[in-house]
Amino acid sequence: MDLFSRKKQNTESEDELSIPDSDLYLRPKKEKKPAKVYGLLFIILCAVAAVFLLVSDSEFEEKAAEPSALTSTAGERQPEVVEEQQEIYEGPEELPSETVTVIPDYNQQPGQATVEYRRYQIGSIIYEIRNDAAFVIGTVGNTKNVKYLTIESSVRYMYPVVEICEGAFRDCSRLLRVHIPDSVIIIRESAFENCKKLELVSMSEGLITIEGRVFAGCAALKSLKFPSTVKELRADVFEGAEKLSKLRIPESCRIPEGDDPFGLGEKLKIEVY
Repeated sequence: MDLFSRKKQNTESEDELSIPDSDLYLRPKKEKKPAKVYGLLFIILCAVAAVFLLVSDSEFEEKAAEPSALTSTAGERQPEVVEEQQEIYEGPEELPSETVTVIPDYNQQPGQATVEYRRYQIGSIIYEIRNDAAFVIGTVGNTKNVKYLTIESSVRYMYPVVEICEGAFRDCSRLLRVHIPDSVIIIRESAFENCKKLELVSMSEGLITIEGRVFAGCAALKSLKFPSTVKELRADVFEGAEKLSKLRIPESCRIPEGDDPFGLGEKLKIEVY
């Protein structure tokens, strides 16, 4: 058989088979993940969600089971506890501590009952309330340790300090400086007697009356200026104030007559303004 006849035979056989060209090549098949893997992942997610819901429900039940601040275990309503707000005191650094003492009233008539006066402590000074006014009656504890005194113009913003009582600061041997506010209108007898180291006294306008021996024995006192409201100075007000050399007084103030009205000799220079 020649070559031409063989080729023709092969062509006829190929037509009879009619094999499509697409079947002559083998395509790689895509690997499909089994359905079991997706099912397992779904189950795990459901389990995690269920655990999360159970934990949230348990925490909510625990909070609900705790007794409320308004109810007791028996279900009775309790009063609500409210924290008290402390009032801000804008006065002196130390708050006044109140004590009530029974003392006789200066204006008390025979047979009348004694009157209760309230006493307040501000710093080292004791104030006493009488008839809606405050009076300075002394210091706390050992008065020998007091060096500086600033008298308040009022107590609790409603009781003006109008008077320094008799002997209030007597024998305060270490006292150096004193400030008297303009609310004080009278200084009673011997209020600063024997304050041997007292050097500076600051007095404001408003002071009217200064009784006897107020600055007696104040050996370190060198000068004083009285406000224009002072009406009178007694002869013994500076008794024993050996270093007092300068005194300024208002023209309207009455002083004892004579060349040496206060008994301190010629060293005392009195200036009238």
